[in-house]
Order: sequence, then C-alpha cells, then structure tokens
Amino acid sequence: MQRILFGILFLIIVSASISSSVSSSNINYNNLYQTSGGATPLVTTTTYVIVDGPGAGTQLGSTIDAITGMVIVDAMAGNQITNADGHIGGIGVGEGMNCPGPLGHYHGTLRGQPDPDPDKCGWGHVAAFNDTSEGTKEVSANYMREVSIINFIEKEPPDYKGAASIADEAAMEISILQDDIRDPSKTMIGKGMAHQASDKLGKALGADKFVVMTLSPLPTKRDTDKDAAITLKINNALKAKQEALMILLDAEAMAAAMTGMGE
Repeated sequence: MQRILFGILFLIIVSASISSSVSSSNINYNNLYQTSGGATPLVTTTTYVIVDGPGAGTQLGSTIDAITGMVIVDAMAGNQITNADGHIGGIGVGEGMNCPGPLGHYHGTLRGQPDPDPDKCGWGHVAAFNDTSEGTKEVSANYMREVSIINFIEKEPPDYKGAASIADEAAMEISILQDDIRDPSKTMIGKGMAHQASDKLGKALGADKFVVMTLSPLPTKRDTDKDAAITLKINNALKAKQEALMILLDAEAMAAAMTGMGE
C-alpha cells in the first residue's frame, strides 16, 4: 500500500501532522558553516529524511555545491552519525530520470555500506525533514538514536555509558510516540494501522530496554559477547522502526486521499 502514487505521498508529507512535538534531543543538521577565509557568507545546510527504501528513516544533512549545483551529502553537512557520503539525485542538478516519483532520492554510502541501487533510486526517496509530519519526524529522530547506539558500541574504547543513556532515552521517546499514534485526537490515521505502527515500535522498545539491561552494570572493558547481542537487537530495532514509518506514511497517504475525495 506504501506504493500509493508519490503525488499523494508528497501531499501528505507536506501537510500531515500529529500534535506531539519532536524531542529537543532530535538530531539537528541545520547548522551554519563559515568558509576558511571568513569573508564568504555562511552556508545553510538542509536536512532531508529518507521516506522509503532500505535507508528509510535516515536523516541526511546537505549543502548545495556552488559550482555544480548538486545537493551534496557529506561530513561537512553534519552526517557524522551515519557517515553518509553522496548526493541527492532528482533535486537541483543531478541525475533523476531513472527513479520515478516527484521526490528526490539519495545516492552514496550509509554507515559504511555502498549504494544498494546506484542506477535507480539508491537508498530511497527523500523529503525535506521540516516538511514532513510530526509522526515522521519523531520516528526518524528515534531511528537516528538507534544508529548512535551502535556507533557508541563500535568506538574504541566502546562508550557503554553513552550507549545505555541513548537507549534509555529512545525507550522513553518510543513510549510517548506509541501513545500519540494511538490517540485519535492526535493523529489522522485509522485505529487499525495506528495499532500496527505501535506494535512495530513496541519491538524496538524491547530492544532498547534490552540494551539498558545488558549494560547494567556498565562493563569496564570491551565485552564482545554483549557487543554482538546489542548490535543484533539494535539492527532489529532499526528494521522495526522502518516498518513503523512505512505504516505511518501509508496511513497518512490513505487519509489524505480520502480527504481529497471528499472535497
């Protein structure tokens, strides 16, 4: 059902909203960068979020190349969490003819992994983060927290305290988001799909609680068995949050279509 025409998806991404606000701890890539000379005007980055495909939920900081006009995604645009390095196709200057739909799409690497579909849609279509619904923003922010947990575990030495702290924060945010999605006064999606999305988030909640439990007490040195168990759980949580995001977008698109038919 998520394959509903991208025109409908684009409409709902711009207009749909549930009332709960994004936590102040949300990843914020809208930073300003000064060139080394000091006289050049500041360059503002734009944040995108991948709304489908294997990269769904990922936030991407970007800048526009002053020479080529391409929308560049790299470390200078604030992508340290995902190590994203590439560009947005179909927006500004760049290829886009082989990927259907009015939205742009991301080509490049994510978390050290190569582009899964370099000839078509890459990691998936993107939308400007600030134009998406509050539900999409919150699921994406929580998705990025999960990626951060793995980053903390993979550090040398590992930052178990940081991983446990982010997992605890993510668990609290998921609980709030579940309540918001199920509340008919806060979301325009139907009861059935709201519960489906909430159930997916419940799986991720279990993974986050597992991380907190596994890291209590905090290991004093690297524990490869715990690292492997945590990484497996968090990768499952990432998948669950992607599935919740797809259900949310499907439901919002359906609601937008029904609203349009009623006008």
